[in-house]
Amino acid sequence: DNHIDWLQVQNFTGDGIVIDGGAHNVLGSSGFDASLGNAGYGLRVRGTTANGNSFRFGYIGRQLHAGVVPNALGGVMIGAGATNTTFGMAGDFNVHGNTGPGITLGSGTSGTVLGSGAFIGHLGANQGHGLVIDGATNTLVLQGAKIQGNIGDGIRVLAGIGNELWAGSVANNGGLGINLVGP
Repeated sequence: DNHIDWLQVQNFTGDGIVIDGGAHNVLGSSGFDASLGNAGYGLRVRGTTANGNSFRFGYIGRQLHAGVVPNALGGVMIGAGATNTTFGMAGDFNVHGNTGPGITLGSGTSGTVLGSGAFIGHLGANQGHGLVIDGATNTLVLQGAKIQGNIGDGIRVLAGIGNELWAGSVANNGGLGINLVGP
């Protein structure tokens, strides 16, 4: 139950921000946060007790007024059992210009929601895919999010069941809009 506001995390040798099992944390509840130029992911959420974390206002891989400063592995990694994570439900959450994918949802994650304020690649291309679903299950909902201008596919689904992709905008990516990769 932590609130993190008006914080810039930059140039770390690993991930910028890590939530390791923490629940009900809010990043950007009233102001913009930034995680950029890190050697790992800009943001990583993991652990079976990482439940109900919310990312409202912020920039991953881009500084508010200074442009793209990429994170090396990618923008956001949600994995290892994290549940009910939300992005852009109460403000603009931006994932732009990262060296890898914008957002990756790994094995064991469920209940992730990208809301109408989630922008992936919109103001600077992520060098990988916009959204990668790699084992996430059940109730992934894409509500009005914008996944645009990434170098790879807009959405790439490698594995997972019960995921819903609807009411979003997937446009102008370098690869396919939505790529459902077979086994």
